[in-house]
Amino acid sequence: MASHDWNTLETEAQLHEAILSSNSGPVILFKHSTRCSISAGAWRRMEEVDTDHYSIYWVDVIADRSISNAIEQRLGIRHESPQAILLQDGEVVWARSHYQVGQL
Repeated sequence: MASHDWNTLETEAQLHEAILSSNSGPVILFKHSTRCSISAGAWRRMEEVDTDHYSIYWVDVIADRSISNAIEQRLGIRHESPQAILLQDGEVVWARSHYQVGQL
């Protein structure tokens, strides 16, 4: 289900690398539920994000709930789905959920 140049987050090591990579450029963490119509719409909006300007990492919150929980713990952002979190220099600079996902 991955799209374009998106990276899949399935391990905490991959999450760590995604956060570190935000030191080189903006990173979006996208939490997606495969069981939610709102999340399906958010997926379509995320497909319009220019991957030349943002690195996108996505997590399937159903299959990889532990990674979703790790994002919440490491970044201090309450879990929602769908959810997009923009990181720069290892810090959260923007976070949106539901119908606001994809509105950068």
